[in-house]
Amino acid sequence: MVTSKKLIQTLQPYVPAMIVRRLAEDPSPIRQPSAERLVAVVMFADITDFTSLADRLSQHDQVGPEELAALLNDYFDRLIDIIQAYGGEVTKFAGDALIALWPLPMRVPRHGSEAESVLTEMACLATQCGLDIQQSLADFSTVDGSRLFLQVGIGVGDVYSVHLGGVFDRWEFLLSGTPLVQMSLAKQQASPGHVVLSAEVWELVQNFCVGEPVGSGFVKAVSLTRPVKLKPVGLPLLTEEARNGLQSYIPAAILSRLEAGHEDWISEIRRVTVMFVKLPGYGTSIKHPYMRTIPEAQAVMEALQKALYRYAGSINKFNVDDKGITLVAALGLPPLSHCDDAARAVHVAFEMQKALEGLNRPSAIGITTGWVFCGPVGNEQRREYTMVGTVVNMAARLMQAAEERLVISGGLSDTLCDKTTYDDIRDQTTNPASLASQLTFQTVRLTGVKGMQQTVASYRPAKRSGYLVVGHRSIPEKVRIAGLNTERSYLANRLRQLGAKNNPDPDNLLIIEGDSGSGKTQLISELLNDADRMKIHFLISAGEALDQTTPYLAWQPIFERMFGLDQRFEDQSKLRSQVLSQLPSIRGEKGFPAFAIRLAPLLNSVLPLGFPESRMTENMEQNVRQRMTHQFLLKLLQRNFAGEVGNKSEPALLVFEDGHWLDEYSWRLILDFSQQAQSLLILVATRRICERALNPRLGLVCRWLNEASNVGWLVLGKLSQEDNLDLLRQQLGVQSFPEPAFEILRQKTGGHPLFSIELAQYWQKNGQIKIEGDSILLTVEDDKLKLVPIPKETHQIITGRLERLSPTLQLILKIASVIDKEFSAGNLAQIFPLPMGGENLIEALNTLETQDFIARLSSELDPAYKFTSDFIQEVALSLLPQAKREELTIRINQSGSIVQASTC
Repeated sequence: MVTSKKLIQTLQPYVPAMIVRRLAEDPSPIRQPSAERLVAVVMFADITDFTSLADRLSQHDQVGPEELAALLNDYFDRLIDIIQAYGGEVTKFAGDALIALWPLPMRVPRHGSEAESVLTEMACLATQCGLDIQQSLADFSTVDGSRLFLQVGIGVGDVYSVHLGGVFDRWEFLLSGTPLVQMSLAKQQASPGHVVLSAEVWELVQNFCVGEPVGSGFVKAVSLTRPVKLKPVGLPLLTEEARNGLQSYIPAAILSRLEAGHEDWISEIRRVTVMFVKLPGYGTSIKHPYMRTIPEAQAVMEALQKALYRYAGSINKFNVDDKGITLVAALGLPPLSHCDDAARAVHVAFEMQKALEGLNRPSAIGITTGWVFCGPVGNEQRREYTMVGTVVNMAARLMQAAEERLVISGGLSDTLCDKTTYDDIRDQTTNPASLASQLTFQTVRLTGVKGMQQTVASYRPAKRSGYLVVGHRSIPEKVRIAGLNTERSYLANRLRQLGAKNNPDPDNLLIIEGDSGSGKTQLISELLNDADRMKIHFLISAGEALDQTTPYLAWQPIFERMFGLDQRFEDQSKLRSQVLSQLPSIRGEKGFPAFAIRLAPLLNSVLPLGFPESRMTENMEQNVRQRMTHQFLLKLLQRNFAGEVGNKSEPALLVFEDGHWLDEYSWRLILDFSQQAQSLLILVATRRICERALNPRLGLVCRWLNEASNVGWLVLGKLSQEDNLDLLRQQLGVQSFPEPAFEILRQKTGGHPLFSIELAQYWQKNGQIKIEGDSILLTVEDDKLKLVPIPKETHQIITGRLERLSPTLQLILKIASVIDKEFSAGNLAQIFPLPMGGENLIEALNTLETQDFIARLSSELDPAYKFTSDFIQEVALSLLPQAKREELTIRINQSGSIVQASTC
């Protein structure tokens, strides 16, 4: 970890100068939305034809976004240096453009001769800066030999710096006011290589500037007749107390890595889903907090943040121009990669638009999916974490097309997706519990899309009627899948032991732990089918990825079934009466269970039926209410599962899927109930929650589980060779599988069930293998099978696993992946780019071994390791930009011993 002082220095360039100055005066984080008025000259510098360059570089596959980002970084580096030399402040980045300010100093009154004199000087500085930019960057050529040009527009007047949001302490900063409109319109009047001034700026500089009218009051600046001196402006150094204030403006995607000292290793190549959200005709009117526009703007920002954060998305940019507000967001940026990011993005769009329609705000959204470079752009003085790639540009085009459709239709909202997003979602619709299964699409043919000569196929999403209610699971189909024979036998035996006297196994809470696709759902499906056949009562629920904080959320379907509330949309008063009639009485209580009815409001946590507060509950302190709720729910569960006759307990099975999403209260109730109930088996299927807590609550849950005496663990890893082969035969419907192909597949996948199926199906789809009768024939040489890329779902699953590691462990795997599939600790230490003692490195490698990312090959003084599957090594390598791979390769070549790593 870096020192606090170093961290402040690292974070400071990621925020605008005006925020740095505010934090220097008051380091406390912002707590509420606000706006500040200032007088400023504003410049908009936009690179022309950058989109067409992005399209050309996109032909370079995954390297294209990186080449584009490197080009943008080089260009912005020079541009920022020139702007700062003239006293300008780079305030906002907007893809291939940026906005700079020359603010009137606070000491100068806003009106009067002094203000006019200083403002004139700043307008001259900005104008000369624009002219110097055009001259200095005129010879800037790209990787394909073409040249880049700028359009520069300059405005002046009252600017409002607005701070909105605050959801999860994440604040967004934007600029508003008529100067933003001036500079945007001026930029539109500017030909490539020219600087255009608004009429207001020209009025200030006309006595010192040679200009040419370009229409509508705008003037092209040719030269200044008055010499202008460079006037760089320094920024105060922030104290450590400003850390939280800085962090509230910086994306979570990079915070943990910056804190770990990985400033130079943030950049990655990732597959993400990009969203462009336009709020047309809104933004430049946002002004002072005492005006009505701030509450309205805050309501809009909260709606956008809540919808996005609910589905684990990230805000990347939030900008204002003359056409309105544009939000750029992404699903899949670190550390939030999911296999269903495309479907999540569409649901985000639905929720955003529903909330915005409630505020009577129109919106147009474009959604695309593909490979991007994500990392910092800019230089050491001013930078921003961003995404670069052709899919980013395409999302903007689809947003513009959706906006045009709004004008034609007169509607309030529209969303368009690209084909890759549509394909990703379509591939996941076979799972009835998935977000994808809730969606349907209409094909929309677009013509005249900017930069596109041909008709573009886009897709307009809609919600499918009658889709599955979140949190409920149906009884699975009676299908038996090959593999996991040992685990299947163990669970079947535990089911048979339910209700038996002298049960030899005291573990009645079983945690089935494994990564996505490791077979958890398969095992549970077969167990439920066995329970159904054996007439064993069972109930199913699941953790909810979109809501991990609502207490007892996973218990809601359990209690609904317990009280027979199958008619979910029936009149709530009838449902409340149905529940009250089933509440238990206590000893000495006669007639209607009055005491239990007084506690009924506590059931609102598991039965959201709106029970009115009773005298007993309305004044309960929070901790008392939580304790009473827990005890009341526990009593109801014990009563239900004890049977209706005496204390006789009927065998029962409770299953919770996606345990990694369960809230702390649901976990505590699961554990306490398991310890008090008889003839009960509880299964929780989860990812590996205790290898590294996804958030602090899981650390506490892991401690509970490890301390409990009735908890058993069933950890799913790779399949045995025999089970792996059986699985492939069954899935492909064959009796034999070529041995060379199987060996390659097993080396690639490490015996992971889902990865094995995906790779075999990928081979079949792309013609590398062919099924004839009940046999498989190879149609290519073995070496060509090895070159097949990783299937996209496999890539996303492994990326998600890597993200659950600490930043240092992630970096170790990335660096090791450059060496080879096998490496030694000594090799790794020689090229590792950050200070790390030998003992610490060995400890980290041991952790990665425990978590099944690598396996030890030798136990010598310099132990050797290998990746447990080729796919893990390939995914770790794919995340590294090519420039970083080349940097590490140079280090490897400088150390002769490393070339022996692959034969350790």
